[in-house]
Amino acid sequence: MKNQLRTLLLTSLTSAILLVLAIAASAQASHYTFTSIANLADYGGYFEPATLNNRGDVLFAPAMVTPAGTEGVLLWRSGVLTTIASGCGFCLGGS
Repeated sequence: MKNQLRTLLLTSLTSAILLVLAIAASAQASHYTFTSIANLADYGGYFEPATLNNRGDVLFAPAMVTPAGTEGVLLWRSGVLTTIASGCGFCLGGS
């Protein structure tokens, strides 16, 4: 009985270690690339939350420098930044 329990414990421990190693290997195999698409200094100091799709397109809403005091919606796709909308005034405090 003692040997069976010891064998079961060693088998379980070995299986757990192999599972952890397999998960770690799969996590290391993932490859991500980070690309700078905009600079806060170019857009009045802030961005609204961005959306990223599985093609790598990014849609975000920064404060626009021109016209001053406005916001915009920009799309970054394949290295090209396109203005979707621009010119709405800030609505601070809900007004």
